Amino acid sequence: MKIASTIRPAGSQQELVFQYKKGQDLAGLDELLEAGSIDSYRQTKDSVIVDINQATDRAAVSKALETPAAIPLLEKAKQLFIPPDMSESVAPEYLKFRGWSLAGAVLGGALGFLNTQINLRATNASFSSVESAALAGTISGYLGTASAMGASYLAKRGDADPKRAFATASLMQTANTVGLMAGLTILPTRFVPISFSSVIVGSVAGAIGSSAGINIGNHIAKEHARGVVGAKNANQDRFVGFFGVPLALAVTRGVKATGLPMDPTLASIGILGSALLLCNIQAANSLHFEGVDRGKLEELVAALGEGKAIPQAPSSGFIGTLKEVFVAPEKEDGRVEHLTDPTPLLQNERLAILAKEDYLVGLSTEGQVQLAFRKNVGSQALLKGMRQALLLESLKPHLAMADKVAPGKGELALTELSYRALNFDGDWRGRGADAGWHLHAQKLDVGCEQQWRAKSEDLAPITESQFKSFQQNPSEESLKALLAGGPVLGPNP
Repeated sequence: MKIASTIRPAGSQQELVFQYKKGQDLAGLDELLEAGSIDSYRQTKDSVIVDINQATDRAAVSKALETPAAIPLLEKAKQLFIPPDMSESVAPEYLKFRGWSLAGAVLGGALGFLNTQINLRATNASFSSVESAALAGTISGYLGTASAMGASYLAKRGDADPKRAFATASLMQTANTVGLMAGLTILPTRFVPISFSSVIVGSVAGAIGSSAGINIGNHIAKEHARGVVGAKNANQDRFVGFFGVPLALAVTRGVKATGLPMDPTLASIGILGSALLLCNIQAANSLHFEGVDRGKLEELVAALGEGKAIPQAPSSGFIGTLKEVFVAPEKEDGRVEHLTDPTPLLQNERLAILAKEDYLVGLSTEGQVQLAFRKNVGSQALLKGMRQALLLESLKPHLAMADKVAPGKGELALTELSYRALNFDGDWRGRGADAGWHLHAQKLDVGCEQQWRAKSEDLAPITESQFKSFQQNPSEESLKALLAGGPVLGPNP
């Protein structure tokens, strides 16, 4: 690519101006910027302007902006199947997750083709008339509807821990499909009990899987691009749907060609079912989407509050993901005590302090930080409540002083201080999600049945510098000054 012009030659900086072509990829400049080889870049309508420095290799800048000649057919296919601006529209694991999912869809299509044959044979063997077969099919449909409605109560599992719920549902659905087909192949005259049992199991798996799928879909696709990504995913699914039948025919004919003493249908079911199980578990394993327990919530909020990088969610691995289907991961409780009964925290002053929030926080008589959330609280409130709990914990050494300033209400004074000093700016939930963490009240097992409300008051905030100054040089006078006019001390402390 040729440089259109070079301007601002004086000093140590220069601007290199390149012609911009619509759809041009600028990711190469991001790499140079991260390496410190350039200072910045900006795109206008028809040009890309790059601020360079003494470390800049101009040839490398030019090469980073080179766009390979597009092959028309491949470009059209890309537009049809691949989400645009993937670095901005989808999660980093998108391609891996979709790859395993689409491979599973092909295998599922192959099993579906075999299942149709098996069901037709079993129907002919089990029913003496078309009417009785139709009646059984109708009853099966009613049973499926009723089972699905009942199984909907299990949908909350997909909200609490989507990755584990997805793996569980995938395993159940695969086992159910293979069991149905094998059962009808071995016992074709037992269509009713085998198929009806399969309908019930399938409803349970479907309820868990659908709720998990919604959360995973929202994780995989960024908020601004979910419609576009969904459309591309649908195109991918439609395309791979053409390969299921050929695969089924190839596998069954391959099994027959071996000449081994085995039922070719059962062998084909075993081969395709095992491969489908592998793909489903690998799809779940590829997700960077781990549930947050109480201990991890404290760790994440502590890092976010201190402006540090939060830890990335670990990968479970294939064996670990499969194990978590049967054995729930160990939970870490952390230091904060989570209450399911908010009674110890229902003082009028506390309600006034936290009137705008969906949580209550305080110290027990033993000095333990306690936290109570409303039922079905959102992720932002979970993060904010934990942030104040940790701030309050840092104030525990000053409890005796607070009791002198507010006799009998020292703990409430520190609660007010921690709330007014609470700095909760930015999208903490989004940062957690980008690091692969899924935060949900059900996973944390928090939320109180009891309700509380109070008239909200505007409390003057305490700046970060004021709070740090108090932490470094605590005194009764400074505490009184900080809490003046608040619910605990009132207007005339």
